[in-house]
Amino acid sequence: MACILVVEDQPLVLRAMRIILEQAGHVVFGARDGQECDDVLQFARPDVVVMDLFMPRRSGLEAIRVIRQGQLPCRILAVSGGDPAARTDPLALAHELGAEATLSKPFDDGELLQAIDGLLPERLRR
Repeated sequence: MACILVVEDQPLVLRAMRIILEQAGHVVFGARDGQECDDVLQFARPDVVVMDLFMPRRSGLEAIRVIRQGQLPCRILAVSGGDPAARTDPLALAHELGAEATLSKPFDDGELLQAIDGLLPERLRR
């Protein structure tokens, strides 16, 4: 069982990911954007942060930068459906900023759980 923070601005997507991860036995916190992520990180020390990249107030890319500057020991899974107007691949940029893994939306339950398991030490895997 791991502690996971899901940062996602779409309420239904956040709820779905939360349910999937909780049913797998993880403790899950949620945040609606990069700024709220900062608030949650004041009291929670997640093993993994699942970070959407395109959100209001503070993007996931900026939130990844802040997490890495603070040298928090969490792993980061960046998720995105992409941005057709973007000139660069946002998931590749997230990786450059410090995300250890990426996942393109839409994804299924198994892909999410497999990505999370790949970031966790053996003792915390499902």
